[in-house]
Order: sequence, then structure tokens, then C-alpha cells
Amino acid sequence: DMSDAGAATFNSTVTATGATINGTLDIEEVYEKVNISNGTSGAITLNTQEQGVIFYNVNQTANRTINFSNVDANLAVGQSITVAVLMAQGSTAYYLNGYSVDGSSVTPKWVGGAPTAGTASAVNTYTFTIIKTASATFTVLASLTAYV
Repeated sequence: DMSDAGAATFNSTVTATGATINGTLDIEEVYEKVNISNGTSGAITLNTQEQGVIFYNVNQTANRTINFSNVDANLAVGQSITVAVLMAQGSTAYYLNGYSVDGSSVTPKWVGGAPTAGTASAVNTYTFTIIKTASATFTVLASLTAYV
């Protein structure tokens, strides 16, 4: 019975495949993996089990669609996940124009309205918060910021 156990202290690296914390979590530093890709066109799959940030660091050559995978199976109702997609743009800018979660189309709710273009010579940064409201049912909140 560990119910009376005190706080655990680790003085070395701890590697775990998952953790559940039912209470306050106080973190001093967080390093988040960024998947860097030189893809410039085609459909995007962001596997939420493997990444939270994708940076397409080569100028895009076409509008693209995105599917967020492994969402329903990994979120409980009332949970959310936030991910980011960064896309380099050249003199002709492109943008994300189709969105799905686990293969089913979704219409995000955008800050300032849905984008109709990218921003030339910038890094377009999309942020998506996906909230599970029922089984295979999601509200997706999205924003687009251009870094020039």
C-alpha cells in the first residue's frame, strides 16, 4: 500500500511511455519534439500519438489538407489536445484548406474567420485545439499566425 508514501525524488533521467497524474502538475521545463519535414504538397497526417508540432521548413507548393489521427481512441470525453503546424511560404503562399479528425471531416472554429490564403514569404503557424465532446465527436478551435 503506497497511500502513505511521500513524494518520489528522481536524481536521474526517468523514461516512461505514459503517465497519469490526478492532481496538480508543477513542471519547471518542457521540451517538445518538433517533426521537421521538407514536404511541400499532398495530404498531411498528424499522428497525435507521435507528435504535437510539425514544421514544414521548405516553401509550400500547393494548398494542403490535414488529418489528425489517433484522437478518438486516446482522448476521453472532456479532454483536449493542442497541436501546431508550421509551414514555410515563398513568394506564392498556400494554406491548409481541408481538415479531418480520424478521417472524418471537421469544420474548425477560427479566430477571425477561416483562412482563404497563406502569407507570402512567411512561416504560417496553425494552432489547433481538438476537444472531444462525445464519442468520435469533436470541437476544433483554430488560429493562423504569420511570422514574417
